[in-house]
Amino acid sequence: MSFSFPSKTPESSIQFATIISFLLVVIKGSIGILSWSLAILGSALDSFFDIFVSGINLFTLKLSRHKKTQDFSYGYWKAQGFGAVFEWIVICATGVALVWWAVQSYRAHAVMAIELLELGIMLVAMCGSLLILWNFKQVKRNHTSLLLDSDILHYSSDLYMNGGVLLSLIGTRFLGWWWLDSLSGWIIGIFIVWNSLEILKKAGHMLLDHSLDPENLLEVNHILTSYPEIESYHNLRTRRSGDDIFLEVHLVFRDKKILLHDAHEIADMIEKDLIWFFPKIYATLHLEVNESEPYEHENENKSNFLHKKE
Repeated sequence: MSFSFPSKTPESSIQFATIISFLLVVIKGSIGILSWSLAILGSALDSFFDIFVSGINLFTLKLSRHKKTQDFSYGYWKAQGFGAVFEWIVICATGVALVWWAVQSYRAHAVMAIELLELGIMLVAMCGSLLILWNFKQVKRNHTSLLLDSDILHYSSDLYMNGGVLLSLIGTRFLGWWWLDSLSGWIIGIFIVWNSLEILKKAGHMLLDHSLDPENLLEVNHILTSYPEIESYHNLRTRRSGDDIFLEVHLVFRDKKILLHDAHEIADMIEKDLIWFFPKIYATLHLEVNESEPYEHENENKSNFLHKKE
């Protein structure tokens, strides 16, 4: 397993997170066994589960980057969508469990009790989470990955929970606010669940072939209408799969007698313009001429752009 710090790729950033989580398991597990602290052992189990989730994400990410094959001619990018759904389930379950625990704690009027050793382990875990998050965000500057976004939210949830415990401890010991633990747990749990919905939304868009956003569609429209030889276009369909963009469109030429060679050259120029703006686009351009009456839906796409923009 090779990695660098700061990481340069999503794969190496997940590997780095796995290594830090493994070190936390060793530290927490050793101290937890020696002190027989259930709180520390439970925290070690949480870090072990982080390793499990990161391992699945690393496998899914590598699978999604496999080269296209004859059987999977569009690639394996959608594997990231399935991986993101799995991690959403984990994150959402964490948030729901935290809310449930907060309600039970409030009902029982439970007062938080924590030893200095457990507090120290919690601070170490928070430092580990901060380091992992910082590394993830360095990679995110140059890479887009749905699984990377999911992992950032996952480790952010760990950081929020540990921060909530520390805040509750201060409020309980120095201010006597026994209910602060339940309140912070409820707020953080709701916050985690709410933020996780964005991951589910992105995963759904990938798995269900959502079209490009309105801003990108407007750029496509600008490119297609910038050639005077093109009278109109219709049947525009777009979708994004990971880093790849797929586009299909029917181009209608003004000149009914245009040679196929000339029409093909114009289509090549349009495709180059599309690739310049979208480096990983795969465009399929259907060439046709206006034989008789204008195509009744030729302006349908343009009106859709304006409608979405509004």
